Amino acid sequence: MYYQKTMDKKAMRPKLSTQLKAAAGLNLLQAAMRLMFFYIMMTGGIDQFLEVTINPSTLQALSIVFLILGTAGMLSTYGFIKGTGWGVKAILTVNVLTILFDIWGYLVQPSAFLGFIVPVLTFIILAKERKHLEVTQ
Repeated sequence: MYYQKTMDKKAMRPKLSTQLKAAAGLNLLQAAMRLMFFYIMMTGGIDQFLEVTINPSTLQALSIVFLILGTAGMLSTYGFIKGTGWGVKAILTVNVLTILFDIWGYLVQPSAFLGFIVPVLTFIILAKERKHLEVTQ
């Protein structure tokens, strides 16, 4: 479980700093957006967001990745907020996978670079806050 130096006395659980709450919120938002894009792809409305024509098999692969990253993002954010031992590792893993996915997406259409914002901000916040986090088994 990871702990910050100060504990929430009522709940006896780690108290997240404002920056860590911001990282959690950004990751939750990104996960929700990934799931929203999955839904839009399944209902056929993705064309309004595309700058280029994408073949159906690529769209299917994209939708599966959106579903996986959205679900993994929700679960990792939950673990991060709850202070589980796997929460920080999961947030980092999902953000690395998001960057890799968005590199691929950038090759398809340039607006995919927007997907880099949350992972980069998360890495910056966690790097700044790492001294306040103590990972124990």
